[in-house]
Amino acid sequence: MSLRQTLFVLLALAVPAFAQRASIEFDSMREYVKDAEPPAQSELPHFESLVKGGLLKEYGFFDKSLTDTHLASGLPTFLVTVNELQRFRPGNDVFQLLRDEHTVTFVLFGNGKPLSTMTMRRPAPGKAFEPTALGSPQLAEQIDTTYAALTERQHGEFRILVEIPGMSLKFLGQIAARPLTAGYDLYLTAIRGSEKFGVKQGLTTTADDLFTRLSAAAH
Repeated sequence: MSLRQTLFVLLALAVPAFAQRASIEFDSMREYVKDAEPPAQSELPHFESLVKGGLLKEYGFFDKSLTDTHLASGLPTFLVTVNELQRFRPGNDVFQLLRDEHTVTFVLFGNGKPLSTMTMRRPAPGKAFEPTALGSPQLAEQIDTTYAALTERQHGEFRILVEIPGMSLKFLGQIAARPLTAGYDLYLTAIRGSEKFGVKQGLTTTADDLFTRLSAAAH
């Protein structure tokens, strides 16, 4: 399936029927990114031609001189629903809130700057990844800026994208092994801020603390 067939509901969020709870299986998630990258790369020439031809101008993509398109920051993507967030209590397993969307989000670059996000989704187990959505230039820049800022103060060994659609919130997640005890911690850095929910863009906090605060706000 090409971008011509899937373009576009910008910022679309598809919920696959086989969505499952997240598990901390780094090898599996790394394979997700590896499997999603080739079909995503194959869509780049289509994206370039559409942008140069002005067919995506109304979405903010138009540049007749667009060159050097490439992908970066492949992030397995997970959703948190408001209903489950409302039931969260301090000390609960934060990973149980994450719905595995079987998607990977890439930042798409062109002419040396972030232009868009590209979401790739596996429609069913064993199937090839397919493109489902492009995001705005602003979102791509926010993800890229947040990702780059964490290189100097990262907590975790693996990064994911966590979205709370019901609150219009997006976070860059970092999964870190606990140094003295078994298990993992999840740190979340806000890609976008929200005064309504007391979320500051670029601020990193533990998922337990963030979900506790958002749980109270969600009621």
